[in-house]
Amino acid sequence: MRSPALLLPLTLALWTGGCDASGGAPTGPGGEDVPFVVTSRAPHGGGVPISSYVELGFSEVIDASSVDQKSLRVAEVLTDVAVVGTVTVNGLKLRFTPSGPLTPGTSYAVYLDADVRGTHGDRLGDSDPWGFKTAGTPPDHPPDLAATDAPRPR
Repeated sequence: MRSPALLLPLTLALWTGGCDASGGAPTGPGGEDVPFVVTSRAPHGGGVPISSYVELGFSEVIDASSVDQKSLRVAEVLTDVAVVGTVTVNGLKLRFTPSGPLTPGTSYAVYLDADVRGTHGDRLGDSDPWGFKTAGTPPDHPPDLAATDAPRPR
């Protein structure tokens, strides 16, 4: 069994993500640079509650100055109408919180801006959109946008 005195330095080395002594870019076990990439996405799949938010995890701390309200876009797949909400940065996490509930039984696509950077200056680059579907039954039909006094098609 290892003594507690030996476990602390090992734990700290793993917890810091392998940054070099000068605070440089994170490195892997062989000393190679670890790229700035998305490491987790939520939600995904189907049956997502309509009260959900979208959150992405990254391989290093996000440079908050590289993020604005257009950095993470959530849109309905069928209409490409963007969901209104707020984008926030919290260390390794980038979160989109919708202003209200999502539409039940609806598929959403999530787009991430290629210019998001890590604190070591690495740019994310292009990434494929991903998506999820909310739980519930979709509305019977889209809202009627026709003028109320106009004839309705039959």
